[in-house]
Amino acid sequence: MSEAATLRLDGDLDLAVRDAVAATLDECVERAIEAKVSLVVDTGDVTFIDSSGLSLIARACLRLETAGERLVISNTPTIVRRALELTGLGHLCDDAVAG
Repeated sequence: MSEAATLRLDGDLDLAVRDAVAATLDECVERAIEAKVSLVVDTGDVTFIDSSGLSLIARACLRLETAGERLVISNTPTIVRRALELTGLGHLCDDAVAG
């Protein structure tokens, strides 16, 4: 990955913050598409993720892939990695796409 935009998330990624995170993530996705770069979502400080958060990630991934770009999840805590793996999104983790 040569160039990328980065979004850092923290705390719980759940229904309570879904709308706010969706707005920020949508804006970052649009900027990445316009700039023709990948989007890296740094989840190093995320403490919890539920289906709402996973849905946001899946939607962002689909939008970026449709535009020819990609989404990468970096600094993935175990709780986030496990949820991504269980939902078939584990390939988005940075160590899964490196190289």
